[in-house]
Amino acid sequence: RKWVIFNSQQTSAYVKILRDKLKENGPRFRLALSSGKSYGTESISTLKSGNDNSLLAAKVDIAMPQLYFGYDGAGVKLLMQYTKGWRETMLARGAQAKLWPLLLIRYSGARVNNSSLRVRQQILGALASGAQGVILYNPANMDASYWTMLAETMKDIDSYEGFYQE
Repeated sequence: RKWVIFNSQQTSAYVKILRDKLKENGPRFRLALSSGKSYGTESISTLKSGNDNSLLAAKVDIAMPQLYFGYDGAGVKLLMQYTKGWRETMLARGAQAKLWPLLLIRYSGARVNNSSLRVRQQILGALASGAQGVILYNPANMDASYWTMLAETMKDIDSYEGFYQE
């Protein structure tokens, strides 16, 4: 636990230096940072990784934790739990960053991949659990069914955005 606190503070301080320099060069620039999934000082993921990545949310404009949990329904539920955990932790700390989880289509070259329906469930699940946006990892692996799903999902989100955000 002492290592987690120290390591998290060091990582957070480094990201703050990067953000301060970026803002010096372009006050309107925004810093987005992809990180591990760990949040909170006592979560299992934090203790396993040795770093509370959610501390970085106070130092960036967009926090993009990599929330990869597999390709089944249980993975969607876990994604939702982690998104909610990130949101609650960020709110408790007063972090102003937007929360845009990084969702996995599939790893480059992998045969196993999320179905387009599962990606839709992940997008809607993340938004319903407190995310303000999402990033899709490796869209180069998306074929027509994914792009059709994405267009339909964006249309639905546009129609019901207030519901999903609240």
